[in-house]
Amino acid sequence: MPTHRRLPSFQGALTLCLFLCAVLYAAAVHAACGCYSCLTRGYCELRTSESGEAFDDVTSSLSGLEEEVPFADFRVGGRWSTTAGTGGSTGVRGNPVSVTWGFVADGVDVASGGTNQPSSLVSLFNGLYGSGTGGITTSPWYALFEQSFNRWSQVAGITYSYEAADGGAALDNTTTPAGQRGVYADVRIGGRSIDGSSGSNTLAFNYFPNHGDMVFDTDNGAFFNNRSNNSRALRNVIMHEAGHGLGFNHLESSDSGQLMEPTITTAFDGPQIDDILAAQRNYGDPLEKGVGNDTLRNPTQIGQFAAGASYVLGADGSADIVTSTMTDFVSIDGSNDLDFYRFTVTEPTILSLALTQVGRTYSEGPQNGAQTALDTSRLKPLNVKLYSAEAGSGIALAAEGTPRGDLQRTITQVTLSPASEYYIGVEGLSTLVDNVQLYRLNFSLAAAPVPEPAGLAMLAAGAVTATLRRRAA
Repeated sequence: MPTHRRLPSFQGALTLCLFLCAVLYAAAVHAACGCYSCLTRGYCELRTSESGEAFDDVTSSLSGLEEEVPFADFRVGGRWSTTAGTGGSTGVRGNPVSVTWGFVADGVDVASGGTNQPSSLVSLFNGLYGSGTGGITTSPWYALFEQSFNRWSQVAGITYSYEAADGGAALDNTTTPAGQRGVYADVRIGGRSIDGSSGSNTLAFNYFPNHGDMVFDTDNGAFFNNRSNNSRALRNVIMHEAGHGLGFNHLESSDSGQLMEPTITTAFDGPQIDDILAAQRNYGDPLEKGVGNDTLRNPTQIGQFAAGASYVLGADGSADIVTSTMTDFVSIDGSNDLDFYRFTVTEPTILSLALTQVGRTYSEGPQNGAQTALDTSRLKPLNVKLYSAEAGSGIALAAEGTPRGDLQRTITQVTLSPASEYYIGVEGLSTLVDNVQLYRLNFSLAAAPVPEPAGLAMLAAGAVTATLRRRAA
């Protein structure tokens, strides 16, 4: 008896179709980063794993950016183009930026997962750490936020300042309201219940610039209340999310610890070398703030020196682990960056100067992507020059660095006079290599030899003889 194949019903076909769509959707999400946010392009979520470690499921969305920069080794996605702190446009990549931050009041609507809830961040942290006698800024937990934002300010051309005012608009996935002095901070911070505190769950999420707002999951009070190492767990969450608010995506490294990795631990405190490179690539080094040091007209003043003195700048750039007290990081941040330093001497001296490219080597790659070894001491070849200027005359090139290996350029045996001003210029050897490079600049000054009296007499006699010869001629 022949068998008959039964055709599927319309309902069965529809069910099968929906099932296949769900499988394909899940595969796409998993390939992106493992979260729904990646496809909705909304924000970066910081989550806890069941082991208690924190990690991100991040959207790579740069929606709302008015300026994008090329995807770099340091996962730079974009930067602030306008801020209330800067007072308008921030210019081009490498320019310093000023960003304001502040809290929304409890009761302000905070969006997440398509729903709004009133913010309860202030009451959460007041309950954990205690409230101040004069408002938020006198509370113990406010200091932890301030320290976290200030840490970014210490290592790059970023200036964070607190904005107390908030107009009360909902905190959601829009670029409005924009930051405005006395009305809204550029980075508004709130908190609400998101997904509980058990298993893998959200700790916080953050939007990218020009938005930058930060939302904490108020279900995770126990995590935020870890007081070890000056509440490092909380501060690393704040600093990590602020990194997204500065335009940085995730990276992954199998042999180093970086703040912007998806998994956050308390093994280190704050931004590490890769994070600092990203920040300086985007906003320059700390010496770029104010008038900066990009021209001979506005050099960084490094002092007046006597014989026997030495000077070092950029000493922390080769650290394997960056501690919270390290602040000495300088760089050329791209093809168009120049750094100038001015100094004088109090007596005749002999200069020995070295410019060294610094960094460390580690494996890195985008989240869920392939990793390759990155030697951050060889990102961009640099050069050094010495200029001199006397009263009433212009600035002239006195010496140029000569290679010593492929990571160092030196200037040696140059006699300096107290009658002159001196300028050190650091630049890229080629504008074709558009990248950031940390460097260390150091020099020492030895006393210039003074001729003995007998030697002076011989020199004088020689001068007389030469004069007589010229007259005879």
